[in-house]
Amino acid sequence: MYRKAQLVMLFIIMLASSIYCQKHASALARDTIITMNRFPNNIYILNGKKLTLPVMEWFMSDYPTSNRNIKVALVSDQMSIVGYSVGGLFAVTGLIAFRQNETLGKELFKVSIISLGSGFAFQLLSGAFKQKAVNAYNRALHTQANAKGGGVYKMGMTDKKVGLWVTF
Repeated sequence: MYRKAQLVMLFIIMLASSIYCQKHASALARDTIITMNRFPNNIYILNGKKLTLPVMEWFMSDYPTSNRNIKVALVSDQMSIVGYSVGGLFAVTGLIAFRQNETLGKELFKVSIISLGSGFAFQLLSGAFKQKAVNAYNRALHTQANAKGGGVYKMGMTDKKVGLWVTF
């Protein structure tokens, strides 16, 4: 009777450890960043919420490859904002100056177009590096989840004792 209880308990422990060690799809995809394709930049979603660039940087701070890419994306996003701001400033100044000095107004418009174009180029560059960072982050999460592995158990039995060693 006592030996049967030990064997049943051993079976329950082995069954529980094998169930506990299985990787569930919800656990693997929990921290995965989902990409929604939009023009000119994609939308990134984590757990149903949109991610901003600083939040993405915080999430990726532990992963070197994605951290480098997201920092480049952050700087190029800031350069994009600068390009749009300078371009808008020169466009407004060109509109104001065009009535009094037509050649100055045209030159200011040219600088405005160049600045706005550089802002758009930096925005596309930022989007490309964000995508690289998200891909590297998701890849690192999945390799990390796959590397954790399951539990290992050893069983030993003598005529008087039954032993079970479970490691996770």
